[in-house]
Amino acid sequence: MKKTLLSIIALAFAAGVSTSALAMKHEGPKNDKLAAACKDKKPGETVNVDGKDVKCPKAKAEKKEAKK
Repeated sequence: MKKTLLSIIALAFAAGVSTSALAMKHEGPKNDKLAAACKDKKPGETVNVDGKDVKCPKAKAEKKEAKK
């Protein structure tokens, strides 16, 4: 009984973690618009996306180099 209960709790935890990770990964079309607007801009420059002023993010390759 105790092993069964622990197994069910472990499965529920794993399912919760995996669904939250999938939900965070989906960034949708908003991110595509931001990428298109920031195509020839420097990181930190402000662009207008859907009527809102948004700063361009740093490229992922630059973040990896900064950590080294």
